Amino acid sequence: MNDEIQKDSDLADLETAAAAVGVTVIVFFVVYWGAQIQSTYELLSMAYGW
Repeated sequence: MNDEIQKDSDLADLETAAAAVGVTVIVFFVVYWGAQIQSTYELLSMAYGW
């Protein structure tokens, strides 16, 4: 019985860790893409005098 509880707890910890890593990666890419869009806009602004 104790082993079953431990396995369930380990599985819940793994699911939590996987969700946290997934959210972290998504947030990182959103921030990265935002920075790239900002940089592209600034370069176009300099090139065309917007």
